[in-house]
Amino acid sequence: MAKNSDIYTPNIVVDATDYDEFMKENRRIINRYINTVLWFCIFTGPAIAVGIFYGVFNAASYSTCVVISASMIVVAFIHRQIIRVWPYAHSAGFIAFFCMEVLLVLMSYNHIHVNITWFFVPFLSILFCEKRLFIVTVSTNYLAMIISSYLILFTMRILFLFIALIWSFLPIL
Repeated sequence: MAKNSDIYTPNIVVDATDYDEFMKENRRIINRYINTVLWFCIFTGPAIAVGIFYGVFNAASYSTCVVISASMIVVAFIHRQIIRVWPYAHSAGFIAFFCMEVLLVLMSYNHIHVNITWFFVPFLSILFCEKRLFIVTVSTNYLAMIISSYLILFTMRILFLFIALIWSFLPIL
């Protein structure tokens, strides 16, 4: 178990005598960077609220913005606690990336389509310099895209069935 002061050590790889030690220190530093990114993602909710106000996201609601910001606060705090206790944890980065992908699915389901953000999660995983983490992140990212596309398709199908049902009863009225 690491000391609490390990999280506050400098952002440089020091005392790395071999490749494994370098990768371990790199993981610690990148986990800290990812945590900073998670804390900045809290501003996604207010940014989307501004977009709703100016009509960029017409179908989205302000409650979605609150849910997005609140969930990012929880994710950032939990990730911070994980890297405070285990700064060299392999799973800390994956947990952060997975939560960001779930957030993207939530945003897509609530009609907030910022498609460039799907590229953001695998791009951040490259920083860890770990092939396995990158492949898992890309795979889960594609799976999240498929799930969000299915959810959107399912919602649109219900809407079209409802319109067809009303249209079919229109001559009777």
